[in-house]
Amino acid sequence: MRRFERIHDVVEPVEEYRQGGYHPVHLHDVFNRRYEVIGKLAFGQFSTVWLTHDQLLQRHVALKILKADASRNNKELAMLLKLSALGLDHPGKGHVIELLDYFEHDGPNGTHLCLVLPAMISDALWSRQCDQRPVTPTALRAPELIYRNTWDASIDIWALGCLIFELATNEPLFPLGSFGLTAEQIDKEHTDCISQLLDENGQMHENFSKHLMDRLPYDFGAENIQHLVSFLSLMLQQNPQRRMPITKLLNHPFLVGEPDG
Repeated sequence: MRRFERIHDVVEPVEEYRQGGYHPVHLHDVFNRRYEVIGKLAFGQFSTVWLTHDQLLQRHVALKILKADASRNNKELAMLLKLSALGLDHPGKGHVIELLDYFEHDGPNGTHLCLVLPAMISDALWSRQCDQRPVTPTALRAPELIYRNTWDASIDIWALGCLIFELATNEPLFPLGSFGLTAEQIDKEHTDCISQLLDENGQMHENFSKHLMDRLPYDFGAENIQHLVSFLSLMLQQNPQRRMPITKLLNHPFLVGEPDG
């Protein structure tokens, strides 16, 4: 069993604060004797992004600090410089991100390329139809929602199984990434995670018990683990018709504390 709990999608991987990795940033740090850090905007696989105050021009800008390893021979800088050199009268100029400044910063983990970009409320530079709203949070979606098939109330049984796993283990059943990913990429990652949980017949893999045990507290108890595995397996069924209705789930031994059979 693990000694430490995992943190998903809240912060960048802390183990990447190493030689060649992320640069440690603190509030009110000043970069290039000009950009004061106000707050954190985002993080990605290769960088962190911070809201900063440009003390020279008295404006807010976004400061993207790349990992030291990702800073060498960086193609993003070359692309942004080329785009910045385009004529200002080009009709598409307003739809291309503008590089305001760039510099290198030496830190304990190496030399980091820093890109100064406009601070934007959102990077969604397109409009979209919003009348079809998601019916459940992304990581709790049943397979039929991912595949855009017809669905019914049984999607709530699947979502309940995901939530009970998270309440028991303090981590999501499907730790999906979202930063910088398209909807199609998120769907692909989600279906891959489900295929690791369920076999080709849509039934829970035999190794799920160990997967669950490794994430539960030491004092959870072997009998309770088996009850929980059984409980979850009745909800996390690929076929919606095989998911046990809530009225029957309420009588499961995991909830009533009685032995199976």
